[in-house]
Amino acid sequence: MKYVSILSFVAVLIVGIYGYQHNRSKRTESVTTLQRKVDQYTQQISSNPSDKQAHYKRGMAHRKLKSYQKAIDDFTEAIKLNPQHADAYRYRGLTHAILGNLDQANEDYAKSLDLDENKKTEG
Repeated sequence: MKYVSILSFVAVLIVGIYGYQHNRSKRTESVTTLQRKVDQYTQQISSNPSDKQAHYKRGMAHRKLKSYQKAIDDFTEAIKLNPQHADAYRYRGLTHAILGNLDQANEDYAKSLDLDENKKTEG
């Protein structure tokens, strides 16, 4: 299973990098729009620090802004608030991969696959 998760992670990473390079010129959100989103989610978190979706969404905005450590911090907080948040594990793993932290990336991606698999068997 671990071998399969590593292969899956590598495949997703390659597709993600290719997609990023291929669509670089087609950025859908401007830096200004993304910074507004960061500010909006920061206000939501100030009002409600346990808002796991605000942490996750701010992490996604930070990731798009290439503020990778801030993104990892937000994904980590979303996971603390909801340990079953598969997408937070997935994107934290992909962000770790961008930074070259491949062991942590694989661990997070494997956890996201486990959570997704558990969701399928429960549902």
